[in-house]
Amino acid sequence: IKMGDLESPSGLTNLGNTCYLNSSLQTLFTIDELKNDLKSLENRDDQLIWNLKELFVKLSSRGGAVTPLNFLTSLRRAVPQFAEQDQQHGFYKQQDAEEAYSQILNRVIAKFPDMEKYFKIEFKTETKCKEVENEEPVWNFEEGGKLNCHISGSTNFLQDGLKKSMKETLEKNNEQLGRNAIYEIDKTITKLPKYL
Repeated sequence: IKMGDLESPSGLTNLGNTCYLNSSLQTLFTIDELKNDLKSLENRDDQLIWNLKELFVKLSSRGGAVTPLNFLTSLRRAVPQFAEQDQQHGFYKQQDAEEAYSQILNRVIAKFPDMEKYFKIEFKTETKCKEVENEEPVWNFEEGGKLNCHISGSTNFLQDGLKKSMKETLEKNNEQLGRNAIYEIDKTITKLPKYL
């Protein structure tokens, strides 16, 4: 196969500090279930979701670069954080891709509640007091929509950051001690979602 024979995917035009948005949109565009839900959408009651539908139609046409201006405008109206501007120069501020992705995904799930099952992570948690040796741990189950990755100066690999996020400490009341004590929570993933 020659390179000229391959069908290139459409890209998104950067509208000035919008790489955070473009990467989030390209990620969401890979989700077939979302594209199918958007195709069947006929109601314009949520302008952000309607503009997402229109944007995905343009991306599907594979006609070169697509300018996501309508979607960006509706995102800035729906989530004012993304409309913040640099006071000195008036440029729109750079934003965090994870925050944009989460905000858009939350709106998608609000519109299409069935989508949540494709993103749900299940955890088993063990909570144990670090100050009482013989106290039995408390086991629970939790659900979440994303894996956190804690990065520090000593983090060399993605796996290290993910492992760090599976442990946390907190301070809460311990009945046996009659005061606040330090607890450690260890999480174990019991089920991964279709899309992570």
